[in-house]
Amino acid sequence: MLQQKHIVESHPLPEKLSKVIEYYSTTNPVHFYSLTNQLPLEDLAYVKKVEEHLFSFNQLMIEMGKDFNYGLDCYSRKICDIIEEQIQFTHNGMYSHSSFDEVNKNVYNNPVVMEYHTIGLLLMQILRVNNYKKLNDFISIIAKRKKTIKKYLEIAGGHGLYTMEVCKILQHNAVIDFIDISEVSIQIAKSFLKG
Repeated sequence: MLQQKHIVESHPLPEKLSKVIEYYSTTNPVHFYSLTNQLPLEDLAYVKKVEEHLFSFNQLMIEMGKDFNYGLDCYSRKICDIIEEQIQFTHNGMYSHSSFDEVNKNVYNNPVVMEYHTIGLLLMQILRVNNYKKLNDFISIIAKRKKTIKKYLEIAGGHGLYTMEVCKILQHNAVIDFIDISEVSIQIAKSFLKG
């Protein structure tokens, strides 16, 4: 097995993050290497927040009648989709869909695609450091303004992670609305918010 670059032996990884790393070490060594080399595993605050989100993610999988590995497979599939789109764009100068109608038909209104797409994006938000930093910045901004926020609208909320963080900060002090084009995303977000 490949060695994990950043792991500090005095701080063992929590259960869910260990499971993610172990899963990819056996199913996708390239992604395992990429993941373990970009995760700041020595940053205990980061690891704690990731584990908290992975716990909520696990609750989502249970709520959906799926297992944790199903979600990890969705993440792998989403990464492959992104790479395929990058290759296609590099070769053709175009993405695979050229109109909203195509995307709506093939993605947003396709429950199978939208499920793995939304779950994959959720894990991408949790596991990718750049996305984590954006989420942290967002949380900081909302926390600083929480006394003045009376209404919050999230458009294209997808998986619901940002909405979950807003709910934690604002609690019952604001009206929070969530809009998405996909019924699958809305259902996933509702389930995620329960966890």
